[in-house]
Amino acid sequence: MYIGEEKSFELNGSYLSEVDASNLWIPAEGFEYRLKYTEDRLRLYILPRQLSNLEMKIPLKSTHLHKNQQGKFTQELETLNRKFTVKGGRLAFITLDKTEIIAENGIGESIEIQIDKARNMPIRKTFRVESQQEPGGKLIAEIYTRSNLANDKMLCWLKPYGYHRISEGYLYIKDGDEPKFISNFNLIEKSGVFKVSILHEGGDWSENLSVNPGEKLDIRLEGKGLQRSKINLEGIEEWTKDSTVSTDQIVVFHTRIPQDFNKRKISVLLNKRPSGFELSLKEFQVPGNLDFVLVDFGTGYKPITDFNKAILIPNTIPNIVFKFSNEKIETVNRFYGKQYLTMDINIYNNKKELIEYKRFENIVVCPGENSIRFPFYDSRDCNSGEISFNNQMSRKTQDLPDWGRVEVIVKSNSLKYNAIGFTQKLEIIQQRKYSFDIDISFPAGLLIQKLGEKGLGNLSGISTAIIGQFSFFKPDKIERYYPFKVGAGFIALNAFNFAENSNRDVGLVALGSVFPTKMNARFSFPLYVGFGYLLKDAKWFYILGPGIQVRF
Repeated sequence: MYIGEEKSFELNGSYLSEVDASNLWIPAEGFEYRLKYTEDRLRLYILPRQLSNLEMKIPLKSTHLHKNQQGKFTQELETLNRKFTVKGGRLAFITLDKTEIIAENGIGESIEIQIDKARNMPIRKTFRVESQQEPGGKLIAEIYTRSNLANDKMLCWLKPYGYHRISEGYLYIKDGDEPKFISNFNLIEKSGVFKVSILHEGGDWSENLSVNPGEKLDIRLEGKGLQRSKINLEGIEEWTKDSTVSTDQIVVFHTRIPQDFNKRKISVLLNKRPSGFELSLKEFQVPGNLDFVLVDFGTGYKPITDFNKAILIPNTIPNIVFKFSNEKIETVNRFYGKQYLTMDINIYNNKKELIEYKRFENIVVCPGENSIRFPFYDSRDCNSGEISFNNQMSRKTQDLPDWGRVEVIVKSNSLKYNAIGFTQKLEIIQQRKYSFDIDISFPAGLLIQKLGEKGLGNLSGISTAIIGQFSFFKPDKIERYYPFKVGAGFIALNAFNFAENSNRDVGLVALGSVFPTKMNARFSFPLYVGFGYLLKDAKWFYILGPGIQVRF
């Protein structure tokens, strides 16, 4: 090899994609080297700096931990050992005090540098720096020698007119068109980030820099000079560069935000300095299952999600109380954030007519202390108390009408989420076992058997009965009667027969009725059976037969 001459070598082996290649020049004793992936191939670049027989030892590292022969986990790989003989070139090689010069102020602005003192390089003279040895090469810069220094160096001004990388070849320092010296260095523009995008899992690239704790994501930086720059996220250690898509203009990183990250802003650092871009840490705001909403209507607190059908309560409801189980909102590895709810309470009578309504908005429930994010939630607007039906509604649970309904609808507040939330309906019905009413009926053709008389008895004409009756409800149905009634009252036998031998009479009667048709119809035809006492004849009697019932 020749001093100042960069050589590249392709490395062969297994699992080369796992070798850590940063593409940064690393100084060593007598030479510099770098590792770089080019077209999916791993290449080693070597730049000798002194004349000698060099034994180069280049340490290699992997991007992931692996187990070595001693059974320990490490990133260290076997050292790459090679021997080279470094000879001098035909042109004197000039070394600058730094191999990477950044044009901080752009093209045309002078930069102060130091170079090796050379016998044929006088002070206060301008030399051209071109990209080829022959005349007519691309002008990269001009070097103006200012003064000699005591450390065998020369103080110079370097005025850039273009950019150059060591990998592009040598630079020739010329006096006019005649090359005098050879050198090589990076002359590059100032690194900068112009755009930052984020790729969330299952999403598309977005310039919205909001992230969530515990979230895995990809971050893409667009700018200039990124390949040679050190990029970090402030406070984030889990940060892997995707070498397959990284260039000097675009760099992609994979990262995961720690679950317990305690900052609201995450600066994107370029060479340990803020790049002007920040990620904004926001808590999750995702609607969760409503099983953390608990309800008690006299049987103890239970999740509202346990009730998927109407609840029939035969006794007086003491109260309906809602509270929230904060510990059920988040788990160890699943975050939902503060839950925003609305609650609608409707009260209906037995005809399903709305008799009272109230809506509770902006119910905010914070996750409990079991959540790792609990210390970071702002709990000032969170509901920690109970919501009592009897404290909020004008009509109390003790005043509910027979078969009255309390309908409660709890749902995620759609204004707070960008996703479809959850809705849960709770329906409580004030059940009754029986009802009492006064029926007026017109039985006809009743078979009346007086006590003590022989035979099958007599058939009556049209009679009139006024009966106070009890109706009984089916226990597993909503306001559905059994097809019979039991009651007592008065019956006027042959009430519409005004003949002298009509046998009209009025009796006290205990009566049962069976309805072969719907009981709630205005006109029905029940079958009567019962017994009673005739006031005129002063006799007990039995009664059996059909009738016509009219409901008012």
